[in-house]
Amino acid sequence: MAGFSTKASKLQSFNDSKFYLLSAWQFECSGSRAIFLRSVEFGGAFLLLFAVYGKLTAWLNDPFQAIGFLTGFGLSYDLQFFLFGAVLAFETFVAGYLFCGLGWKLPFVVFFSFASISFYAGINGFSCGCMGSIDPNPWLIFSLDVMVVLGLLVAVSMQRSVSQCWCGP
Repeated sequence: MAGFSTKASKLQSFNDSKFYLLSAWQFECSGSRAIFLRSVEFGGAFLLLFAVYGKLTAWLNDPFQAIGFLTGFGLSYDLQFFLFGAVLAFETFVAGYLFCGLGWKLPFVVFFSFASISFYAGINGFSCGCMGSIDPNPWLIFSLDVMVVLGLLVAVSMQRSVSQCWCGP
């Protein structure tokens, strides 16, 4: 019987602890807030990983066409390839940042910047090159980026309005 009471006390201490949901944003109350936040984070992360996939497939098919969006700046090919790799690494880093739930400020700035770029591309009628070989309408990309930005803002406002339930960054 002693083993059972130890297991029961461990289960009770787990139930009394905070509800993390694999995130650094900690929750003590409603699980629906946690699910909303994780949905926004995972959606943004999958969007970034899809963009990385599109850029990688474009690079594997034709490396010089994949970096075509950088040719207008008059940079050498070596520097263009370096910047292309840096963009892929940065997008992968931000996706991992979102998957780990490390906060909202960096993803907010990144997706706000992406939304601005795709808005500019949509107004001027050209592709932003954000998905590599996959060439979606820039207004679609703009709407997806804005959804992530608004989702992060709603999650932050929920955090501030119900401060007794949230104790994250």
